[in-house]
Amino acid sequence: MKLLGKKNQQRAMTALLVVLMMTSGALWARGAYKWIDDNGVVHYSDRMRGSEASVISVDIDEPEADADNNSQSDEENTPDPASDEEQMVANAKAEKKQKALRKANCAKAREQLATNESMSRMYRVGKNGEREYLNDKQRADVIRRSVDSVKYWCD
Repeated sequence: MKLLGKKNQQRAMTALLVVLMMTSGALWARGAYKWIDDNGVVHYSDRMRGSEASVISVDIDEPEADADNNSQSDEENTPDPASDEEQMVANAKAEKKQKALRKANCAKAREQLATNESMSRMYRVGKNGEREYLNDKQRADVIRRSVDSVKYWCD
């Protein structure tokens, strides 16, 4: 029983694809290849491209149980002030971007709620391409999900 609209289905699939893409590379990447093409552009890949590609190692931060790690000097453990400032700027940019995304999603959710509430009859497209009109309970469920969406994005 499909109650999500086509746009919401596409958004959900896009979000799922992004999450899968972000996690899959981190799980499997242990090495990579580096090569320079005829135009002098440096390329990196997880697959070898020609015989001139050189293997590079990609380090993934994993905790080590070495006793030597505890013997680092205080100077090595002191954070770099420049990188802290850069991190703060990056965090501020990310927060600003997140706020803009939430604001846009809030506006879309409110618009969808207004559309759903103004419709006297709702329908979905059935398997054979014909309209299947929703009963009162199904319509109320769609509106409830729209209200939940507004609460999620606008709070």
